[in-house]
Order: sequence, then C-alpha cells, then structure tokens
Amino acid sequence: MEDREMWDAFCGTLISFSDSYPDIIVLDCDLSNFCGTKRIYHCFPERAFDCGNQAAELSMPSGMF
Repeated sequence: MEDREMWDAFCGTLISFSDSYPDIIVLDCDLSNFCGTKRIYHCFPERAFDCGNQAAELSMPSGMF
C-alpha cells in the first residue's frame, strides 16, 4: 500500500465513523494537507481543529475534551 492510499483510507474511515459517532473530533498540528484530514474539515468543520505547528501544543486542547 502506498503512503497516499494509507492516508486516504485513514481519512475515509474517520469520516465514516464520524457519521455514526458524533463525539469524534480531529485535532491536527498543521498537517491536514499531508495527512489528508482536510476532507474532514469540509465534512465536519465543527469537529476539526488545527492546533498549530507544534505537536506539544496538542496536549492542551486534547485535555479540554
């Protein structure tokens, strides 16, 4: 499996689960283009959050949920 196919499968799975589980949110560190999660921003904009470009910043918002 190519890397791009893996990220497409990952994002597609998140989207399909998000339809059934409204508690799923996406937190990403400025990697939505690379990880393919940009599609989630379009499908569920209220549940997708860009936490900046440093992974350390992700610990603060993840504790809020």
